[in-house]
Amino acid sequence: MGYIGNMATPIEQLDLMRNLRENWDGYNAAPPLPEVIELAKEIVEFIASVRKTEPRYDGIFATPGRDGGVLIEWQDHRFEHEMEINGDGSIGILRTDKSTQHTTEKVFKPGRFAVPPGFVAAFSTPLTFAA
Repeated sequence: MGYIGNMATPIEQLDLMRNLRENWDGYNAAPPLPEVIELAKEIVEFIASVRKTEPRYDGIFATPGRDGGVLIEWQDHRFEHEMEINGDGSIGILRTDKSTQHTTEKVFKPGRFAVPPGFVAAFSTPLTFAA
């Protein structure tokens, strides 16, 4: 495993979430859905590629949610970020300004347009186009 200090990387943590079963927390929580885990992995890779920190995943945390979703947390010099990818397809983003403690929140609900698997990952690696 690619540990950060004594912890598995967020990608490894997300992969391990596949082993969770119904009631994994003792309070009837649903395990993260496979498609939520895959999107969360793509988002973690994107965050890591934009931040360019060493070690790569330093300060990025992923935890299972209660409704089949995943919570991703990270921070930069100005903001603390939380992104919750829910089992119903909605994505909530919470951002707190470290200096003012002002919090903004936005929820994106599933609609006609969806982010297909692999879309976010395409921005984490060089794009190649067929001639």
